[in-house]
This record gives sequence, structure tokens and C-alpha cells, in this order.
Amino acid sequence: PCTKCNRNRKFFCYNCEVPVGNASLVPHVRLPVPCDIVRSRVEKVSKSTSIHAAILGSDDVRVLEFPDQVPKYDVATTLLLFPDDSACAVDKVNLTDIKQIVVIDCPWHKANMMRGSPELRHLRSVKLGDYQTMFWRYHRETKDRVSTVEAIYYLYRELYGSQDGQPYAGQFDNLLFYY
Repeated sequence: PCTKCNRNRKFFCYNCEVPVGNASLVPHVRLPVPCDIVRSRVEKVSKSTSIHAAILGSDDVRVLEFPDQVPKYDVATTLLLFPDDSACAVDKVNLTDIKQIVVIDCPWHKANMMRGSPELRHLRSVKLGDYQTMFWRYHRETKDRVSTVEAIYYLYRELYGSQDGQPYAGQFDNLLFYY
């Protein structure tokens, strides 16, 4: 059971955002820039992969409920992961300006509504390259619609994976630990 709420959970408690069992066996991932995951309250937290990132990157990831917990972000230093028409490719981002990354976590059919909300519509958006989901749970979308934790993994890998001419060294791979 969860050590905080005492609910029966298998690998982690999605309510308390903590590992269950021997926490020393669970990897910890440090991210170079903090990540806020803005989650739809309609989506069941038990089905959300954003919790994986919150547990594994607990120092750098927060899950916020939309719209109540969404802060006012600085447009100049915040980047929203969202594949809209104005989104630029990750390789076009000037990393020196980025202090915060925001990711939307909701069903695809609600994503545009959240993106267009007063809390998020002013943010610059960035889109990922082409990836196919490895998610085991069935969904009606095409294979190029990745889960939230996959999107976070690919984003950080594209943004910060190879630094100073060095090849990617796997520093973000454990974001997919629960996957």
C-alpha cells in the first residue's frame, strides 16, 4: 500500500505521486528545466501517464489541475509543448531563454480547448519530430499520438539530449521507467 494514504497500489500511488514498495529501486531523473503538466480534471488520474513523470522527476515536475492551479506564465521564458499551426520545431528553440516547459495532459479531443484557454493561449508552442507511441493501452487515435510521458521524454531528449557536440547519453531514459 501507499505509505502516505494507505490505499492499495501496485507500483506507485497516482493520488500521492509517490512510488510504492522499495523507493530506492525507483530511478530519479533530473530535468534541466522545470516541467509543469497541466492536467484536465475530467481525465482519470489513474489513467494518466503524467504521474510517471511527476514521480520519476519529482524535483522538476509538477502536475497542475486545469484551470484552477495554472499560474500566469512568463511568455518570454515559457515554452508549451503543443503541435498547433504556430508551433516551431524543437531544433529552432533558443535554449538560453527557456526557464519553464508546460505540457497539456488531456484526451486529444479536448487539447485545443485547453490550448486556447486564457491561461495557455499566449505561450509559444513547440512540436516534436515524428514518433510512434509505444503505449500499451488502446486508444482511437493514430500511432503518432504519443502519451504524455512519451511526449515529455521526447521533448527533453530533443531539447537537451546532445549537448556540446556529445551524443545523447540516456539521461532522460528513466522517464519511461514505469512504461
